[in-house]
Amino acid sequence: ARAEALRRFLDATTGKGWEYTVEAPAARAILQACGRMIRSEHDRGLAIILDKRAPSFARWLPGLEPIGDLGATTRAFYGGRRARWSPSRHGPVADATPDAPRPPP
Repeated sequence: ARAEALRRFLDATTGKGWEYTVEAPAARAILQACGRMIRSEHDRGLAIILDKRAPSFARWLPGLEPIGDLGATTRAFYGGRRARWSPSRHGPVADATPDAPRPPP
């Protein structure tokens, strides 16, 4: 109720209630989550946002670009890199979504 009241107030005063109360906080949360994968200047990461609303946040997320083929993009990102983790060296990874489709090996 409080967030809705704030949105209405900002709509009335600035015309940007949705932008300030929904889009900006959502974009900030996405950026924070992406930042967690980058721990040093040598780290790189690939964040995949599977939300049809993502394009509406584009102005808040520099570098956000739609991709057509998720598999090809992922392979291109990781292509030529030696994997740091492997089931044979580190054991299986617990999966919170056991019924989720698995990517090809």
